Amino acid sequence: MTQSIPQTRRSILFTAPRTANRLARSCARRGSGNIPPALRRPRLPNWHCLAAHGISNRALAGIGALSGQATKHFAVREFAGDKDPRYLPKIDGLAPLAHASADIPPILSVCGEPPWEWPGRSEENRLLIGSCVALGHPCARFVQCAYCDHGRTYAAALPFLEMFIHGELP
Repeated sequence: MTQSIPQTRRSILFTAPRTANRLARSCARRGSGNIPPALRRPRLPNWHCLAAHGISNRALAGIGALSGQATKHFAVREFAGDKDPRYLPKIDGLAPLAHASADIPPILSVCGEPPWEWPGRSEENRLLIGSCVALGHPCARFVQCAYCDHGRTYAAALPFLEMFIHGELP
């Protein structure tokens, strides 16, 4: 049994790439030249961005990355004017992989299975969780859902997320 998430912590940070992409497109249509700060934030949060809003990374109960992109997100690259090939991985301050460490909150990454999931998505997330574990993170887990694509992963991830919250995910 893994460590359970402390009862005193109140929230789990979920990634919602579709919502972020929708908001970013909306800002682009309104003619906003800059990506809003909330959308510049990586899927694994940049703790400095959270602090600017009065949120401590220690206050998060955990991170549930559901079909998240561990390298710099396609949409962020597109809005920044990056012309490199879409599947060329970029790891910088806006990539969750750049924030892998032993002291981030407990993290669960759930992805679909190739060939249904985005190319390389499952491997990126395995690298993220593997990096956290290698750095000494006590509660970093990866789950791959069979026959799930990018969208179906959300429903398939719910039982794993519940087990993760209760400390029952091996």
